[in-house]
Amino acid sequence: MFRVKLLHCFLWDYFSSLPGWDSASSSIHHHISKNLFSLKDAFRAMPLQLFLQVVGSTQKADDIMKKYKQVMRLSELPSEEYKLLMDTRVIGILSMLINILRRLKLIQMVSDRLRRDKIEKYANLTHAMELKPYIEEPVFVAAKFDVTSLDFRPRIRHDFILSNRDAVDEYWLTLEYCYAASDHEAAKQAFPGSVSQEV
Repeated sequence: MFRVKLLHCFLWDYFSSLPGWDSASSSIHHHISKNLFSLKDAFRAMPLQLFLQVVGSTQKADDIMKKYKQVMRLSELPSEEYKLLMDTRVIGILSMLINILRRLKLIQMVSDRLRRDKIEKYANLTHAMELKPYIEEPVFVAAKFDVTSLDFRPRIRHDFILSNRDAVDEYWLTLEYCYAASDHEAAKQAFPGSVSQEV
């Protein structure tokens, strides 16, 4: 989850640096076409050191770091080195992390139809940033209860508007606070624990 948090914070920073972010943040709309970004472009803009933290440092990555000490971003690597770094293990890790972000409803994939309906310049935009995520607190379990029965007690819900980096940090702090000491079965009945056991 630490890697998921690092990746989400980076993607939010990347997204908020794109042209048009001011209009997106001022309305914090539900219209998905305003929140589009290219995941591939985001990865290429990622600082090499952060990338190594997110995917886990390998010998191959360490060798590249030693060889290219002045390289700051993945896009600055020569094409061959970039392909060498993005091996099947790394792509698998990134896919897993992106999948967790999707289940947490922090990003979503954009349908091919939506991209086709947009003009040519939007063709490579593959994902959308969610700016209004939420977290449900797991119910406190004071006494042992039958885990096979459904729990209909109301859940405390925390809604967020990710209009600045402080709000992103608050989201992750709240998630950690709500789930760090929660009962496993209770966590599986509240969002996002209900869709992401990694939480």
